Amino acid sequence: MLAGGEPTTGRVVRVKGAVPDFETPQRVPISTEVNAKIDLHFDDPWDNPVFEAANRFDKPDWLAALHSKNGRYSAKLRDVRGHVNRFTGYALTKYYPHIGFQGSLSDRDIRILIELQIEAGCNVIAIPEPSPTCTPAVFGANLETFWEYASRINQDVAVMPYVHIAQDPARFKAKLRVVAEHEHALWCLGLVYASPAHYRPNYLHVAEFGHRDVWVHCSGVRKYQSYVHPVSQLHSVQFFGVDSVALAVPRAFYNRGGQDAGAMPASTPTPSDVRYFVRKSLDYPKLAQVCGGGKPLPCPCPACGKKTLDDTVAGLAALGTGDEPAFQTRALSKIHDVYASTAEFDVARIEIAESRLSEYYNSKPAMKAFLGLP
Repeated sequence: MLAGGEPTTGRVVRVKGAVPDFETPQRVPISTEVNAKIDLHFDDPWDNPVFEAANRFDKPDWLAALHSKNGRYSAKLRDVRGHVNRFTGYALTKYYPHIGFQGSLSDRDIRILIELQIEAGCNVIAIPEPSPTCTPAVFGANLETFWEYASRINQDVAVMPYVHIAQDPARFKAKLRVVAEHEHALWCLGLVYASPAHYRPNYLHVAEFGHRDVWVHCSGVRKYQSYVHPVSQLHSVQFFGVDSVALAVPRAFYNRGGQDAGAMPASTPTPSDVRYFVRKSLDYPKLAQVCGGGKPLPCPCPACGKKTLDDTVAGLAALGTGDEPAFQTRALSKIHDVYASTAEFDVARIEIAESRLSEYYNSKPAMKAFLGLP
């Protein structure tokens, strides 16, 4: 492990015994990003060492249906297994159930999620926190119960207990102590993302946890700031010693018919409206700002190839999928994001090892503004 003496210098950790071994920090692709490749028949590989299958459960009934309605579990299992199989053998595979509703998970809810992951072939089994408001004692009992349950089904899997960052700092710190009691037997910890500004005390607890021999992963991370998530930035949490990050499963921006799928009406989007990750700034401007006036895309990755936006849209139309141009362009932007954002995590790993993470952030306008650096 290479880490500085301060709690906000990041850290570099080698995770051994994975397929293959890897060093952190890492950008972890999720299933919705894989879906973009499938939609565009894009075959060029990613070489990320970890993959996360993920689903949203925005209502309690959606989760309960897995154990209360015939056919729901088998359909979900086919979906998760299909994604996991794409990465089995050359990446560490895991699952994240994105719980989008308030309230507690029942034992049956957690048990069915564990069974889903094991039957889908995941290497790392997420153990959800029953509730962000549960006591450390309840959290510990939940961990021991479902760790034993997962091990009884398959002794070869590792478990990753999840803790919500959005909770009382004293309670959060006490739950980290519960995890620390199992250090070495338990080698990974999952965090459910929340704002690093609003929940700064808990991120500092994570940073102080960094001397532990535990891989710390964060799921549900937001790419950029918006009116819904005013304090978000994908590359920010490595500042606090988080070893790997995976995006949140998004609610649909628009569907294939061009209609907004969220609560607010919106005009039909165009390719120029699509957000696009720019390595130089670590920001997500719209493509109209990035390559307006016929300028080429600034990235040489296999998804972009420094083509103009018009040439890119024309090439996507030639696929004959029948999708709206904005839908296709957004899918391509997701593929580009994995390539380009991963490359920046690779750069950050070098900077952390050289104790230059603050200088690196200072060179990136989006990070400089986000962290309030002078």
